[in-house]
Amino acid sequence: MPVKILFADDSAADRLILKSMLPDYTVVTAVDGADALRQIREQPDLGLVVLDLNMPNMDGFQVLEALRNDARLRRLRTILLTSSDEMENEIRGLQMGAADYIRKPLQRDALRARIKTHVDLLQIQQALEQKLQTQGQTYELIFEQAPIGIAISFGSDPSDAQQNVHYSINPMYEQITGRSKASLLELGWARITHPDDLA
Repeated sequence: MPVKILFADDSAADRLILKSMLPDYTVVTAVDGADALRQIREQPDLGLVVLDLNMPNMDGFQVLEALRNDARLRRLRTILLTSSDEMENEIRGLQMGAADYIRKPLQRDALRARIKTHVDLLQIQQALEQKLQTQGQTYELIFEQAPIGIAISFGSDPSDAQQNVHYSINPMYEQITGRSKASLLELGWARITHPDDLA
């Protein structure tokens, strides 16, 4: 499935040029930052956003700030469009979470190469996330059905009650100790460990 790219620029000519330069991708456009943000929120299948920094109503920085403040959107890969004399803006945009920048006027080969790089990175990221999800499901299945008791604590201080929320306990461990998971979490591992083994 082709990656969907949102291109936000108030220049109708630039929007047409970019679409013509990227025939291998699904390109949707926005006329300003507010339109871009609306489309980002309405289209969860967007893979990449290309934002012009200088737009009316809401500029590229304001869109980046809105993305950064929204937990669902902050990981969206964003590329900035800048002019050649906007070095400070490029740095500011990268510090605000943009992945890259492309300078205007648009150069076909440079644009295509940069977009391809980010699409490739996006696809690698998605493949890794899918693999981690599959491994996590496998781990959960093994952990829950293991014929031995397993309890995992992510802390080492037996007197710190706050660490108890970071326990993982499988059903066999509950069966062996004769206590429910809730009871074990309340007690903490120090109170069910033999004193000779605490150290």
